[in-house]
Amino acid sequence: MSVPVHTVDGLIGSAALSARAFPHYLRRSGWIYLRSADRLQARVKATKVVWQDRRDDLVDPDRDLGAGIAIQVDPTTWDTDIDIDLGELASRMRDGFRYLKTNDDDTVTHYMGGKPVVEVEDDEIDLTD
Repeated sequence: MSVPVHTVDGLIGSAALSARAFPHYLRRSGWIYLRSADRLQARVKATKVVWQDRRDDLVDPDRDLGAGIAIQVDPTTWDTDIDIDLGELASRMRDGFRYLKTNDDDTVTHYMGGKPVVEVEDDEIDLTD
């Protein structure tokens, strides 16, 4: 799963990541990728969904989300050697979770709303919806 963040600075090493919505398709021990500046820049393994009394917004660090759900992660699994350019898919990675599936041939399929995101040329992408 990829999550939009303002910056990865200050998040690396943390034990939980705030969530604006329930991550329905995230699996235990699934990777959470931090998405910023049209790139996947770090990743960490999820352990469970938890309740936190105070949560900072990952996209706007000055915004307090109040009490709610967060995704607990295993701090020992932080990987900062990730630098994946989203390329043509970057413009379609709007706010919110995006789910990623690594296929048997090591290619990655991006999902939005439970459906694969089809890679198309720039001039074919409809950004009006």
